[in-house]
Amino acid sequence: MKRLAFCFYGQVRFIEGLNLFFKHFKEANKDFKVDFFISTWRDFDISKINLIFNKSEYLNYESTTEGWRQGNTRKMSYLMQRSIKLKQNYEFKNNFKYDTVVILRPDIIFDIERFTDIVNKFNSIEHDKPTVLTTEGIEIDEGKYVIREDWIYLLTSEAADIHAGMHDFFFVDIAYKNYNTPYREGGHWIHSYYFLHNNFKTIVGKFPNILIRPLRDLEVIKNEYNKSTLIKSVIRNLNKVQNGSDRTIKDRVI
Repeated sequence: MKRLAFCFYGQVRFIEGLNLFFKHFKEANKDFKVDFFISTWRDFDISKINLIFNKSEYLNYESTTEGWRQGNTRKMSYLMQRSIKLKQNYEFKNNFKYDTVVILRPDIIFDIERFTDIVNKFNSIEHDKPTVLTTEGIEIDEGKYVIREDWIYLLTSEAADIHAGMHDFFFVDIAYKNYNTPYREGGHWIHSYYFLHNNFKTIVGKFPNILIRPLRDLEVIKNEYNKSTLIKSVIRNLNKVQNGSDRTIKDRVI
């Protein structure tokens, strides 16, 4: 049985996504040994989460980020580092390595059937170096590397452990200034820079995925979290907001 770890990082904006969608994912994928880890802020009612995490931590936002410059990139990379280290410590304690590690925000959902197929294909290869799968490839935009969908990655366990060093590379050691590779602050750029800097093997595996929003998508998640129609219904909600045809939803989106 292949072992699959989800490492959630960042603010929990939508508890139902964790409680309903990811509980359903685990129950629907008995061929995997699925584990969950999370590092996030203690800025919501933690007791409302009923997804079982192997390891979890809820940090104080003010004391952790005191003195940091404005912007979310450091916060993102710090919580990502912490989540991966929870996974790493769990592996060490139990003397094994995950076959696939998924690094993602807590407000992401995806087409489960397509995602599972991608994971199986990823596991079918004997990876000879740190490897990451992105839903879109690394591009060049205005002379800098960029990944458009920067909220979910599939990696080997080795690659995830290396990726955890991204925070210190950019924000503690400031090591990126020792190289001439062009860099721009932001999630779309920092991941791609670090993957290439560490000579990751990067591959593309496309599967439908989308960011969910609490007020916009709550009823859809409740009604369709275990159905194949879920992604299409969330996209339909998004399109209503973008074209202005549903003013009620648009006014309530956060």
